[in-house]
Amino acid sequence: MKSCRECKHQVSEQAVACPECGAPYPARERWDGFNKGSLDMNPGFRKRLLQGDLLTGTIVTLSCPQIAELFSRSGFDWLFIDGEHGCLSVGDIQLLLRAAQPQCPCVVRVAANNNPMFSIISKRFGRRA
Repeated sequence: MKSCRECKHQVSEQAVACPECGAPYPARERWDGFNKGSLDMNPGFRKRLLQGDLLTGTIVTLSCPQIAELFSRSGFDWLFIDGEHGCLSVGDIQLLLRAAQPQCPCVVRVAANNNPMFSIISKRFGRRA
C-alpha cells in the first residue's frame, strides 16, 4: 500500500484509480496523462456540431465502464455522463471516460461548477467542442 499522490488515501500499488479522489494511477509519484492523441475530440464531431447536423447520443448513469465502451462502439455520436443525478463518483466518471472510444466524445454533467468533482474532471479530461 502507498499513499495517493493527490489525497494521501492509502491505495494499492497496482490501483488504476484512487477510490477516494479518482486520481489515475495514484501510487505513482507523478503521472503525465494518457497518450496524447487518445483523448482529443474527433474533429469531425466539432464540424458536424457547428453545422447543425443531427447527432445522436445516449445518457450513461451506471458506473460500469463496459456500458460506456459498448455505447461508444454502437454508433452513437456522443455520450452524456450524468454525474449530477446519479451516484457516480469522480473515479467512476474517469473510468467511463477512459472506456469510451476516442472517436465518441463525452459530455459530463456535474452537480455544480464549483464542486471539487468539476475541477478534477476538467483538469484531467477537459476538451472543448
